[in-house]
Amino acid sequence: MKYLSFYLFMFLICINIVYAQPQKINYQAVAIDASGLAVKNKVISLRLSILDSSSTGSVLYSETHQPTTDGSGQFSVYLGGGTVVSGTFSNIPWGNAKSKFLKTESDYAGGSNYSLMGVSQLVSVPYALAAESAKKLVDSAGNIFEVVYINGVPTIKTKISVALNNSTSVNCGQDVLYENELYPTIQIGSQCWFAKNLNVGELISTGKNQSNNNKFEKYCADDNLFKCSLLGGLYQWAEAVNYTNGANNDPNSKPVFVNNLQGICPSGWHIPTNLEFCNLATFIDPNSQCNQFGGNSNSANYLKSQEYWYLDNSNLNSYNFSALPAGFRQDNFYIGNLYYETYFWTVSFSNTSPDPIIWELKSQSNAFNKNVGPRSNGFSIRCVKD
Repeated sequence: MKYLSFYLFMFLICINIVYAQPQKINYQAVAIDASGLAVKNKVISLRLSILDSSSTGSVLYSETHQPTTDGSGQFSVYLGGGTVVSGTFSNIPWGNAKSKFLKTESDYAGGSNYSLMGVSQLVSVPYALAAESAKKLVDSAGNIFEVVYINGVPTIKTKISVALNNSTSVNCGQDVLYENELYPTIQIGSQCWFAKNLNVGELISTGKNQSNNNKFEKYCADDNLFKCSLLGGLYQWAEAVNYTNGANNDPNSKPVFVNNLQGICPSGWHIPTNLEFCNLATFIDPNSQCNQFGGNSNSANYLKSQEYWYLDNSNLNSYNFSALPAGFRQDNFYIGNLYYETYFWTVSFSNTSPDPIIWELKSQSNAFNKNVGPRSNGFSIRCVKD
């Protein structure tokens, strides 16, 4: 039986603005016959289909190509640029909170007698790769590839490395692969932080409470996975700490945690304590009054991303912490202050409140402040290295 061996099974989106629909997916592979030999310098036929929800789901879009392999059997096509069989590429609902699968069929004789080569889930969803600032991709095997732009089209260039999946030995500055998503890391003072918000778990409606059901759950603004890809997920406190030691969202309970609490962070990383956020603020602003609520740490502009904050034009992001205005899920079931504020959970409690301590940043403010937040709210998570 003929089969297609993937040289690079991955994809990237070419769009003009971050909220636009994807226009092309750059697809590169190597054709190998049943004997394990590359199919060289030959016109082959390829049929690519996007399936919805599962490997046997309905066909949202399908098209054909007839690429010519090179001297090593490699070829490249653009999904979205072939001969349409069915559907409309620009109408594929990438953000409908359902998984997408790529079905690949080929005929190495160049005809239309297609054989199924396989169906694979698209593990790095297109809307997560929408921004043209993306420079890296990860495939389903955990390989990291460099991306360059050729005539405005993002194209995979070279393999960089194998991602360190949940690794405790990662050096700060290396990417961590966790639940099929890359997390850059950044050293600030003596601490190593994730340089973007955690985004793991299954999307659930903002109208539902997250539960202890042996799977991670997250909220996304507008119940739209694209918003999580852009800003990270939002989590209730008990979910964030992964229900450790019986943790729940009852304001009358205060579970005791010993040492670093992993929560829903990857192995070797943990949910920050109040002291760790305090150390972050003080490293940037030595005059920070971390022991006070609303502690007047003038460090926010050095931590906030230069993108997406409404009304802000002075953010420096000097330490590449890249805090984004993810807003928060209120316990009355809606996302508040999106693009204006962000809040980060800690595992710590104050002596004066039953609620956990959070740290907050707001638009048009240079304050990075300590506060408390109801556990049933949904806030962001930044993992810090053990």
